[in-house]
Amino acid sequence: FGIALLWALHGHYTTTSRYLALFIFLCLSTSISLYMFAPQLKWYVGLSGVLHGLFVVGAYYDIKHHFKTGWVMLVGIAVKVLNEQMYGASGEVAKLIDANVAIDAHLFGSLSGLLVILLLFGKHKLTTPKTT
Repeated sequence: FGIALLWALHGHYTTTSRYLALFIFLCLSTSISLYMFAPQLKWYVGLSGVLHGLFVVGAYYDIKHHFKTGWVMLVGIAVKVLNEQMYGASGEVAKLIDANVAIDAHLFGSLSGLLVILLLFGKHKLTTPKTT
């Protein structure tokens, strides 16, 4: 449901195939990051990290298209992830989903989304002609 909701919010900025490629990249980068940097996490099932990454990239597209709400979304997710890293996951969320919340997945998914933004920004800078 979350993927469909984010597609509804930001899908008009891209094609289905690019969105799928972004989804696969975020799946792989979040999983590899968890494997390398969170060895204490033995099991991770779900897409919360990927959803965070999709949210970050969507916020970038909003900013790129001059929607101020993109900045609000980007700051909001940064505050949320930092809060989780400092204080842990919300007990209410864990109770709601009846599972532990993998906050490191949220961090790595968001950072993977940030990496995508940097790659898109770099690509834009390389392909945009300079004016004098």
